[in-house]
Amino acid sequence: MNRKKNIFITGKRRVGKSTIIDKVINKIELEISGFKTKPFFNSLGEVVAFTINSASNADCKEEPQFIAKKIDKRKWMAQLQTFETYGVELLRKSLYDESKVIVMDEIGFFEASACNFQKMINECLSSEKVVFGVIKPIPLPFIKKIKNREDVVIYEITKDNREEEFEKILKDLREVLTSV
Repeated sequence: MNRKKNIFITGKRRVGKSTIIDKVINKIELEISGFKTKPFFNSLGEVVAFTINSASNADCKEEPQFIAKKIDKRKWMAQLQTFETYGVELLRKSLYDESKVIVMDEIGFFEASACNFQKMINECLSSEKVVFGVIKPIPLPFIKKIKNREDVVIYEITKDNREEEFEKILKDLREVLTSV
């Protein structure tokens, strides 16, 4: 297959990257696997942590699996053990389930030292399955390696282009799915 089968969205914070992922999945009515990260709020509505959840049942009430916790105003502490256990488990299951698409929303800096999780991401990218995800626009070596893969296409989303890019991504994913 000549078409790039792994599709990632990147862009600044709060431009609608995860919203595009959700809209595309709903529009195509995909059976998915993989993971989604979500902010975790305290009683004052402040983000104090981030969790990782199954993408296939992201709305279910599971015990929070923290991937990062805020330790002061600007500092976060990555929870590497969560990536290396639960994150790896989610991706391993994704490789062997019935879904055609593995969602990775999102890949960023918290997992920069999670070697086993990174290895599973690479296994997913190299598998027959399509990976559809969000990747942070940061210059970390692991992220650069993903972006430079020959089987990866990156869409940069802004507030001005998100509707137009949604249509392109939708079309691209449909075409990729017909060829896998």
